[in-house]
Amino acid sequence: TELEKLERLQGKILCSLLELPKTTPYWGLLNEVGIWSVKWRLAYRKLMLFVNIMQSDDGRLAKEIVKQQKGEEGSFYEDVQQLARELGVMEIENMEKEQLMRRIKEVPWFVDK
Repeated sequence: TELEKLERLQGKILCSLLELPKTTPYWGLLNEVGIWSVKWRLAYRKLMLFVNIMQSDDGRLAKEIVKQQKGEEGSFYEDVQQLARELGVMEIENMEKEQLMRRIKEVPWFVDK
């Protein structure tokens, strides 16, 4: 429900800034303006955080914690793996940040999945 509230808030703010009627369809507005939905922006940031952690030094505590979460349902590691599968990205652990960014931009983000 918090995500839905944030999506509604983003829609209201965009309508207010662009002086559009409040009844303007949210997804059409995002598509026209070229702005990601809150859901996709959060997913993108989660994926980028994962890649940054996995590319960091081996002695980093955060990297060790994320690696230990492998196979634990509901963990950060498994959430990222699910997002990667939805995007059709395999081997996200070994991807370069730029490569992942290109792949994410190819996804039709304006379609709520």
